[in-house]
Amino acid sequence: MSHVNHLNLELQAGKDASGNSVTTVRQSPLALMRQGFNLSLEVATATAFVQKQPDPLPLKTITLVGHFDTGASQTSIDYKVAQHLNLIPTGQITIRTAGGAKGVDTFVIDVAFVNTGLRSVRNLRISSCDLGFSFERYAQDPNIATNFGILIGRDIMSLWNVTWHGPTSTVFISD
Repeated sequence: MSHVNHLNLELQAGKDASGNSVTTVRQSPLALMRQGFNLSLEVATATAFVQKQPDPLPLKTITLVGHFDTGASQTSIDYKVAQHLNLIPTGQITIRTAGGAKGVDTFVIDVAFVNTGLRSVRNLRISSCDLGFSFERYAQDPNIATNFGILIGRDIMSLWNVTWHGPTSTVFISD
């Protein structure tokens, strides 16, 4: 069993009324409130396709930010990331968003949770959508919290015990 403890800290540095340096470190719910919860993920061509005979697909991977979306029943990848990985559509489904219902392609991927110890998920069926992922921003910094290429849905979350402690902006995950 693996455990992930994600702790958001707020650091303030300055001077007090007497001119002495003062540093304050505290837990704050602001990070979770403003950006939600993200994990670094390695997304790859599905094992089923890489090992497929007689015509296996080449293994292609990307490490990017994944955003927890408790409103998503299924994990979803940005179209541009799916194209970058040369993912092959496996079907279509209708997803419901704030903007209404939309038909989207489905894919199958492998996903690993970078530096967490959480078990990888192989041959996961996912949907696709437009998350506004930018490869230009990714090239500048692959860890920009608002440039996520995948939404982590309840299909993955249901594999874990997730505790979200809002007042301290702390998330605990165990599998």
